[in-house]
Amino acid sequence: MKKLMLICAFGVFGLTAVNAQQTTPQQQQQRTQTQQEGTRVAPENLPQPVRDAISKHRDDKDARVVSANQKTKDGKLMYELTFQKDDKTYSKKYDAQGKEIDKDKKDD
Repeated sequence: MKKLMLICAFGVFGLTAVNAQQTTPQQQQQRTQTQQEGTRVAPENLPQPVRDAISKHRDDKDARVVSANQKTKDGKLMYELTFQKDDKTYSKKYDAQGKEIDKDKKDD
């Protein structure tokens, strides 16, 4: 009886382990797309160094953060922020330490 219970337990465990490891191509594509697009972050949940960098920059401290996304690029965490000030919308990228990565300004 003990052997039968042990065999059943291993069988259930084995099926569960196999199921947990299988991912469909669609799931893999969604995971890759999420990494490229990033995860939306509420502006108040941005890391303190990023918030400090925004508040110190004379143009950004008066602008409103319209959206913030957390992304991973080349294994490094970054934040892409879209600002709106008056009638202008522009984007900036910051690393986790609050250093601006590049400038990508655009007018709407």
